[in-house]
Amino acid sequence: MNSESKNSLDLKEVVSEFHNIDIRYIWFDFFVNVLLSWPLFIYTCFKPNLIIFCISIFFLYRGTMLIHEVSHLSKKIKGYKLAYNLFFGWFSSYPAYIFDKHLYHHGKATYATKKDPEYKFIEEYNLITFVRPILASLLLPVFQVIRFGIMPFIIPFLSIEKQSFIFEKMSTLVFDTSYKRKFKNQSKELSEMKFNDLMSALYKVIVLILVINEILPWEFIYYYYFGFVIGSILNMYRAIFNHLYSNYTLRPMDTDSHILDTTTIESSILTNIIFVNGLNYHALHHLFPEIPYYNLKAAHNKAMKCLNTDHVYRKTVFKNVFDLLSHCISIRNSKVRLAIHRTI
Repeated sequence: MNSESKNSLDLKEVVSEFHNIDIRYIWFDFFVNVLLSWPLFIYTCFKPNLIIFCISIFFLYRGTMLIHEVSHLSKKIKGYKLAYNLFFGWFSSYPAYIFDKHLYHHGKATYATKKDPEYKFIEEYNLITFVRPILASLLLPVFQVIRFGIMPFIIPFLSIEKQSFIFEKMSTLVFDTSYKRKFKNQSKELSEMKFNDLMSALYKVIVLILVINEILPWEFIYYYYFGFVIGSILNMYRAIFNHLYSNYTLRPMDTDSHILDTTTIESSILTNIIFVNGLNYHALHHLFPEIPYYNLKAAHNKAMKCLNTDHVYRKTVFKNVFDLLSHCISIRNSKVRLAIHRTI
């Protein structure tokens, strides 16, 4: 096939070979995260080692971020959601159900609207934009202990109205803190919430008992706090850089605008630390969420070889985080550009 005919191919056709799911790879990768996270983390609690600690925290972060893959793959892979909750979700206070509304982040009619829990217009990129994730991450473990360590024992005794408030306002992984989660089946969803919350709380109780009885050292709690903070900071920066958040109207966007508001950051050491599980190829993921995460890099590489130079997908590509950051600052801080943008 010559270069001209290759460049004329539609992106859907170009990446069609990458849609198949290899269940064996999914499970292998999952248990790699398990084996390189908890065993190494517990080891460092007894014998402190900075390198091993960093490795364990990276894989704890990467394993917890599989909540994103659970939202896309759990209906196709039996037991995947339960395994995630057992090894990462319940302990980390990120049970899979809090990410159930993620699919609204992909919908043509819901992306970048008030129905999208992971979207909020960012008017300006400034110091506060980048300091806020650090401050929030330092406080988040306290909130998580209250929400998923203490409240689960109280929630069953509250009225349905108060349980519903907790479900709607305190039970979703969000970028927009004003987001209010909607019910599809109140009884079923409240039962799911109470069960998962209780399991999250029991994990914490078990750890506390093990620490008090000196089966685990007190360092386990200190180290986990710092590890949780590190993972939260990485995740919040990942969220900031996955989109341009330019839709100030919060009205539905057409396909091209949706993609141009989403980023692709080509691989580097830094992007591989922040954007685990292929999330740096976020524009491609939004175009084809059915492509499994481990195929995104290969699909992106092929797309870049085959697409015309003026293809809309190429406009989402940035060399690195700093290239993207420079772009974000320039389009926000340009008064002319912002004025034009607001008149559209």
